[in-house]
Amino acid sequence: MVLCEEPRPAYDRVQLTSYFSGRTPDELSLTDRGFLDAHGIELYVDEPAESFDRAAKTVTARSGRVFPYDTLVLATGSYPFVPPVPGKDAAGCFVYRTIEDLLAIEEYAKKRATTGAVVGGGLLGLEARRARCAASD
Repeated sequence: MVLCEEPRPAYDRVQLTSYFSGRTPDELSLTDRGFLDAHGIELYVDEPAESFDRAAKTVTARSGRVFPYDTLVLATGSYPFVPPVPGKDAAGCFVYRTIEDLLAIEEYAKKRATTGAVVGGGLLGLEARRARCAASD
């Protein structure tokens, strides 16, 4: 069983930038329903773990559902660092970490943006800048 915070199965975050050159979220997926079914893996999307009870060997999800487990693996992921600068929560400011982030950036840009800036020199920030340069060539 896999409890997932995002609304989709695991995908290749390193390749997120390829979304802007035409890859779809499904093409970024690291697995498919057939694999999950063939291996008896139950996937619960939009169902992140909130707590666990080691003595009872249970995990409680945000929905309140309780799931038993034999072996527990905590794959906590990461969160983007947003500098504590004025305007960081303004409309049009986004983090770049998930497919949903890319969809939000794309939607906003279609309606309101003609230019943009990338703040940050981490892997995804550099990839985002490279994607923008490639799109304008």
